[in-house]
Amino acid sequence: MMPKEIIEETTITSWEVEFKRDINSYSLDVTTTYPDESAEDSTSIQYFRHIRNSISHSKCTYVEKNNKQYVIFKDENPGNNSQRCEIKMPTSDAGRIMEFLYQKMMIYLNNRWKNR
Repeated sequence: MMPKEIIEETTITSWEVEFKRDINSYSLDVTTTYPDESAEDSTSIQYFRHIRNSISHSKCTYVEKNNKQYVIFKDENPGNNSQRCEIKMPTSDAGRIMEFLYQKMMIYLNNRWKNR
């Protein structure tokens, strides 16, 4: 994970839009109390922000259920602990998301490097 300050918000937003076009191919179980987000509307969730925060604050857990492995990302607003998001997914989907982000970050960094 990279510090959130390295990549412009508009870039992250464009990645999120691209990711959400394929959102139905993932098995995501989301609970959120953040304003403007709804578990019933998967496109309203800011997945990358929540996953990034969860990883950077060590709020990830792995669980097994019915011989299947899952990762749970938990994000909580430190200024308002009533705002929480929990994203549970199979570890295979977590790997797909990380691969998607890795590819986007490498393209982004390589373009920044050559434009110096």
